[in-house]
Order: sequence, then C-alpha cells, then structure tokens
Amino acid sequence: MTDKKLCEFVPAEQIKNVIENKFKETKVDLLRLIPGSDVHHVGSSAVKGALTKRDLDITVLVSSKDFNQAVVVLRNKFEPIHEHRFWIRNKKAIFTKQLSGDIEMIDIVLVLKDSEFDKHVRYRDLLKNDSELLKAYNKMKMEYHGKSYDEYEECKFKFWDKVDRL
Repeated sequence: MTDKKLCEFVPAEQIKNVIENKFKETKVDLLRLIPGSDVHHVGSSAVKGALTKRDLDITVLVSSKDFNQAVVVLRNKFEPIHEHRFWIRNKKAIFTKQLSGDIEMIDIVLVLKDSEFDKHVRYRDLLKNDSELLKAYNKMKMEYHGKSYDEYEECKFKFWDKVDRL
C-alpha cells in the first residue's frame, strides 16, 4: 500500500482517554465476534511516554482452529490491508478501519497464538518496561515526523527486527 499521508506523532497521553474508551468498546465487540480470542491493546498508544500517530493498534490472538473463521469475521467489519505483503496463511492477517477525530484509525493484527508472529504484546511490554528502548523508539519516530508513512513503516520494521535479534 502506498500511502501519501505524512506521519504526525503526538504524545500518547494526549489521546489516552479517547483511545482507552475506543479500545474497551472494540474489545467487547471483538470478543463477541471471535469468542475465545485474546484481545490486547498494543502499539504506542498503549505505552505511557510513547509517541503515537493517533491510531489504536489491537492484536487478536486465536487458536489454529479459529484462525480462518476469525479472518471471515474481521473481513466483514474491517478492511483487509497488506494482504500480499504481510499476510501469512493461517498465521497472520491485518485489518484496518479509518476513523475521524482524535483517533485516525484502528489497526487489527490477527495472529495465531504462540506463533512466531505473536510479538506485539511483547513489544508493548518492552516499551513499557525499558525507558532506553522507549527513548530510542520515540527518537526514531521523530526522525520520520512529516515524512511518508511508508518510509516510517519500513524503519519501524527494521527497529523491531533489530530488537528481535538482541
């Protein structure tokens, strides 16, 4: 997906209440639609002190027997994105919903629980518990403030790949 929109980051605290309320609402909906799933608020908006691009990132973890049905359910409520680039058959799928106001979008990553793609909760927890890592992540983000979303995403993937190798 080529996105011409430029990155703008704000402190997560600036939209904390709105994000938390939207997450609670969305989590209830997702648990109703995908019973037995684990739903987590991940991404920068879940981390105090982080910079966010005004989005709500949610990871939905499911068992292998529930994965394909969860894809069907999410396709009916959200727009599938990056199908040819990041989807991994029976292990990972990504969906989005554009919003307006304080939150620009909801991104949902559907992941096979305990697979090699089950990383987002760990990343969130690392940022919450390691101030130096959070500082480096925010610094990287500020380098892309006002630049293309695609450029930022590429750098973000490299950042987390480096963390994975530590």
